[in-house]
Amino acid sequence: MDNRVTDIAIHLDSALPDDQLTGLEETVRREPSVISACLSPEDRHILLVTYDPEGVSSEELVKRLRARGVHASAFGL
Repeated sequence: MDNRVTDIAIHLDSALPDDQLTGLEETVRREPSVISACLSPEDRHILLVTYDPEGVSSEELVKRLRARGVHASAFGL
């Protein structure tokens, strides 16, 4: 069994209020193949995500956030 995981940081729209950021964090955490998702304690507009790249791509995670009307852009860790 291959246990590879990948980490990515996703920058979220800096105009989003805290409650909306928390909701997005919870939404991403429930996505299939996502192992963990948490807002950075240093910058709450950065969402740190650990996921199984065999089940979902970083592009797909960003696409799903954008489909919710959120400006999101990914950068690697």
